[in-house]
Order: sequence, then C-alpha cells, then structure tokens
Amino acid sequence: MTTAAQALATLRRVLPRATEAELQFVAAVTKFESHWGDAWDGDGAGSNNWGAQQEPHPDLNPSFVHVDKHEDGTEYVGHFKIFDKPEKGALSAALNILKPNVVEALRTGDAARAIAGMRANDYFEAPLKLYTAKISENYADVVSQAKARRLLSFDGPRQGVLASSGLTVFGFIASAVAAAVAVRTVGEVIAKRRVV
Repeated sequence: MTTAAQALATLRRVLPRATEAELQFVAAVTKFESHWGDAWDGDGAGSNNWGAQQEPHPDLNPSFVHVDKHEDGTEYVGHFKIFDKPEKGALSAALNILKPNVVEALRTGDAARAIAGMRANDYFEAPLKLYTAKISENYADVVSQAKARRLLSFDGPRQGVLASSGLTVFGFIASAVAAAVAVRTVGEVIAKRRVV
C-alpha cells in the first residue's frame, strides 16, 4: 500500500510547480477517493486511478466498471479510467481537482472552500458536509503520516499563512505579497493545459 510520504513524493514529481498546500490537498482527496489507486479491487485493481475519475468514452479508452452512488444514494454503474502508471493517474486526478476556484481557495489555506469549489466543478456528488468531513479526516492522516506541517484549515482561511508559498505574513493574507511571489502555480498551468 502506498504511504502518505510516497503519495506526496509522486505528486511533487508530476507537479513540480505546485505549492505544498496544493499537494497536501490533492493527497488528502486522492487518499479518500481510492487510497492513491490502491483500494480498487476486481477489474479496478492496478488501474492507477487515484481520483475515482470516470471515463466518458469507455469505447475509446481503457476503463473498468464500478458501482458508485449519486448524491441521493441511488447506485449507478460507471466506467472508471485506467492509467498505465501511478504518475499518470496522480497527474490526471490533480489536474481534475485543482481548477482555478479550488487553487484560489487553497491560496488562503481554506480547504472547506476548496472542497465547495470541487463540488461546484462537479467533481463529486456526495453531500458537501459529509465529503468535507471525509477529506478533513484524510488530510489529518496525510500530514501526520508524512510528518508535514499543516497548511490548510477546514474552518475557513488560515490566518497568517500565505498558502501559495508557505510563508508566514504576520497574521494576515497579503494579496500584494502573493502577487509579488514569482511562483507559477498549478492553477496557471491548468489554465493553459488540456487534461488528456
């Protein structure tokens, strides 16, 4: 089974310009969704599908069938993507998760707002409160197991943390400082890339 440290190392390799907050968040989401691709059984075993990503074109691309649930609990059969390498599954999941509204929330350290952004982006159907609680639990596991500094809050923006660079800014988020930090974020990369 993949460890939190291994998952973060994989994410750092495939997303070299991502912030630590973005990496931690993606690691928490993908741990919950599929334990970094390890939790699938049956036809999904070995699929390297980190983010429980569905395949819209199962006749054209490799996929496996899996039963999932709609928000109301109704089950449906979905086709889920198969990736030939863990790095491809990790990158695809990250690009699917880190849309501009999610990245913006993560810049303030606000994981709950980032999850609400994922919901607005149709990443998941589960009730928002339930999904937020699950990601919060998995986030705590990730940072604890990886012995990482906790950069995100599930109770609103983190005061004093400039999550886009990991710097402390004396109790407030200074957007002018954030703009001055010459770090290209995953959000900028996503805006210029198509997910394959």
